[in-house]
Amino acid sequence: MRKLIAIFIVSTTCLCIGCFNPDEFTEIDSKEIIRFISPDTTVVGDGVSTASIRIQLSDEAAENRREITLKTTLGSFAGGTGDSIKVTASPDSEGNIIAEASLAGMSVGEAVVTAKVSGVVSEENRKITFEKAFPSLISLQVDSFVIFNSFQSDVLIKATLRTSNGGKPSIGHQVIFSALDGTTPIGVFLNGVNTVTTDNNGTAQIRYSVGNTNFTGTLILQAMTELNDQGESASATTLIQVIDD
Repeated sequence: MRKLIAIFIVSTTCLCIGCFNPDEFTEIDSKEIIRFISPDTTVVGDGVSTASIRIQLSDEAAENRREITLKTTLGSFAGGTGDSIKVTASPDSEGNIIAEASLAGMSVGEAVVTAKVSGVVSEENRKITFEKAFPSLISLQVDSFVIFNSFQSDVLIKATLRTSNGGKPSIGHQVIFSALDGTTPIGVFLNGVNTVTTDNNGTAQIRYSVGNTNFTGTLILQAMTELNDQGESASATTLIQVIDD
């Protein structure tokens, strides 16, 4: 009896091994499930210009498994949260299962975009290059039009830069401030530095004081910035009054 059982076990094991053919099993290719169909591209980093990111899913993707997570190393997606967004793919006019998102940025550099659906990460990624955005407009504001000729009195000067399409210059654009009596510099800027870079709102601000001087009268406050790589510049000015402390 024991001999018969042993023969049965050996025979069954051989039968199972004989049924398995590893050549019939292939590794899943993620490109058959999810892939980018938009190319690498370059856009201006003005926070307004966008790159279109398009992804296609397999035609066999179930309706409840079409939510795609996109992540980027630079910039942000319209309607997304920080560096990521969730988009749901749906059939286009030709029946292809497509999802789309828009990426914008204000920092110069290369964004790498990745995609994932139902735990499957796309084998490919997309690279979006953000070029430097130069301003075409500059305006100047102050928080007071009258200050005293004393270090205890100062004024906050804010320059706002904009591009021709209503966007903002890339983060880190330089603005040079000056305070002039005619053509003669007067007073001091905070920390002795008169050059400030723009933030993600396209603004640069600085504090200024006439200092302990005998000067009274009208001062010209000026902000100047470059418009392109060829050295062209634009400036904005406003006037303030300096009175005795």
